[in-house]
Amino acid sequence: MPRLMFALAVLSAAALAPAAEAGAWQAGNWIGRTVHSETGAFGGCRMSVAYDNGITLHFLQLADFSLLIGLSRPDWALDPSGDYAMGLVIDGHHVRRARGTVLPSLTNSVFLRLGQDRATRDLLRRGLRLTLVNNRQSFDFQLAGTAAGLARLERCVRERG
Repeated sequence: MPRLMFALAVLSAAALAPAAEAGAWQAGNWIGRTVHSETGAFGGCRMSVAYDNGITLHFLQLADFSLLIGLSRPDWALDPSGDYAMGLVIDGHHVRRARGTVLPSLTNSVFLRLGQDRATRDLLRRGLRLTLVNNRQSFDFQLAGTAAGLARLERCVRERG
């Protein structure tokens, strides 16, 4: 769990920062950048894409190659003590569940830790549609360009890590 808190602290410090900063890149619709901790240490790389429904989908790969998926929306005010477990469905097939975390400093976002699960990462690369499902609702995302984006995300971590 300490690694997750570090990851989220890194993300909190830089998740919604402008992509036009140094280290920014683009792969298809995905805008990526390096992220650093508050001390300036390399934390990983993030890529994001905004969807028409107002939600931004984020992938964050940490320096240890752990992967997180994030959802953010400017008008959300999520409870950091809430239950945000979600099922990941790729191309209509349930893949796994992941527990979501909301930081007190970033209540418009929830992040799901996938760890170093290569099987899920490969499904995301090949998939056309990601659906994240919780007890109340589902969030559906077309994964256009995600294979190229995830490859670039991994390269970003390798180059800077």
